[in-house]
Amino acid sequence: MYFKLVSGLNLVGEIISLVIIGIQSIIAAAGGVGGGPVYSTVLIAFGASAHTAIPMSKTIIFSGSLVIMIINTMEKSKTDKNKPAIMWDMVFFIENSTIMGAVAGSILNAVMPEWFLIVFGFLFFTAEGLNTTIKAVKAIKKDRIKFKDHKTVHLDDLIKAEQTPSQPTGGLTLLDQNLQGDIVKEEEKEQITRCSHIKYINKLRFSLFVVGLILSLTFTILRGVVKKCSYQYWLFVGLTFVFGIIITLITNHSLKRSILKNEKTVLTGSTSSKMSEQLTKFTIIGFFIGVLAACMGIGGGIVQVPLMLSMGVPPYVTRLASSTMITFTAFASMVQYSVMGLLDFEEVWVFMIVVGIFFPIGYFISTPIMKCVKSTSFISLAMGLGILIADTFIIFRAVTTIIEMVETKVVPGFNDIC
Repeated sequence: MYFKLVSGLNLVGEIISLVIIGIQSIIAAAGGVGGGPVYSTVLIAFGASAHTAIPMSKTIIFSGSLVIMIINTMEKSKTDKNKPAIMWDMVFFIENSTIMGAVAGSILNAVMPEWFLIVFGFLFFTAEGLNTTIKAVKAIKKDRIKFKDHKTVHLDDLIKAEQTPSQPTGGLTLLDQNLQGDIVKEEEKEQITRCSHIKYINKLRFSLFVVGLILSLTFTILRGVVKKCSYQYWLFVGLTFVFGIIITLITNHSLKRSILKNEKTVLTGSTSSKMSEQLTKFTIIGFFIGVLAACMGIGGGIVQVPLMLSMGVPPYVTRLASSTMITFTAFASMVQYSVMGLLDFEEVWVFMIVVGIFFPIGYFISTPIMKCVKSTSFISLAMGLGILIADTFIIFRAVTTIIEMVETKVVPGFNDIC
């Protein structure tokens, strides 16, 4: 595989982009997000088109999040060494619909005109950057007050609290942070081995997820073989959603049964019908997360993290689940863009290697950083500021694009993907 500069970037712009993206990937990994808002805006700021930057961003996200997912898969729960650290059932029931959303989002990105992606991206990332920064500043102030009023309080207590379920706002309480299958309680304590936690992953839901992912990728590859926009092409698109919906429904039904069966999981103020409603709600949200993530070149963590926190999932567990879901969403989007001819691996592989190296660094230094600054929200602040700083670079591109449309009195319409 040969190397070539990203379309629209010169050598200096490429080097600076690599440095910025490498640094930001450390912060993104520490916060459990993909870092897409920074990757996309940096590439666009230095001259890449939105249709080049967004597919590249998804591929860069995949390279980093894959490394973290492999590491996290071998980790055990902080509260029960017999169970996985990753909340796999959360991944299964949200990610099935998110992958379908990634398919739709990739097609939507190809159809949208360049000016829309730049202007909307600028507005979206600005709002997200401000929101993240403001929340982080407020949280840091609270942490500072705690340390000032209670000298004996150590940051370890705050970090430990991150592993404790919070009061949910979404109506569905998942008090057992590792609802991994229909757990049978045994009198004898099982022997803990290196991979003993793997068996707590529900076999049915895991199998369904793998089958769904394989089918989605198969239909995507077949779309690349047949003539674009032929009836076979749209048939494969339709089959992706049909099988995706079926697998999602079966997964949700299985999860519902496990929740009712497991004594550690409490359904507060909800009947069985209410629980189904909540699962459906989060599944639909997962779909739109996939659309937004694929269309704008983000990992989706900036939406997934608040969603899971609203369900009462501890922040620590949320970060692990979010980074895992980002891996599968980014992979699905990467394959979509590759088949559609919107991704050139000769341009992106260097970025993939850089992020693949820097991402684990952020994962391992997150706790020392929080202890150093005496706040668990410092990483969120750094991420929010990073988004805003990168976003300021594309103001010029957005303004120039708008002025050009006004002067020429021509507003480019939707692209013809056929």
